[in-house]
Amino acid sequence: MLGIPILAYFFANAFSILVDPTFASILLASMLLALLATALPCTCVAIYFLHSRQIARKPDPQISIAKALGIALLSLALVGLAAYGIAQLPACTNAKCRNGVALLGHFRFAAFYLTCLLGGWITMFSLLTLYEVLRRFLKSAIKR
Repeated sequence: MLGIPILAYFFANAFSILVDPTFASILLASMLLALLATALPCTCVAIYFLHSRQIARKPDPQISIAKALGIALLSLALVGLAAYGIAQLPACTNAKCRNGVALLGHFRFAAFYLTCLLGGWITMFSLLTLYEVLRRFLKSAIKR
């Protein structure tokens, strides 16, 4: 979980310098950077630790495969919705907003960083859920 803020900070710095914060660029950042650059490496590390530490799973899960798949796909759609919302935020004009700039950095960086950070966490948990759905589906298919 700590890898995502570090990777999001690195990629948001690079992306905010190279690209203007429009809906398409923030959506690209949320999908490309959050998925490929931040969430995928962290998901692979999480899966590695699940298998190397042999963490026990509940033998009788309370959620069905279809519901878990729906939750994972809806949360991926939530990342796109968050990117749209962040792209529609206006630039800073008042004193309160300038205090936020002092805390988070300039608006372009903050937009990309928040999108990559939240999108990375949501995407990582969605990928872990999809991994668990695939594991359960294949486990039940092999038993038949």
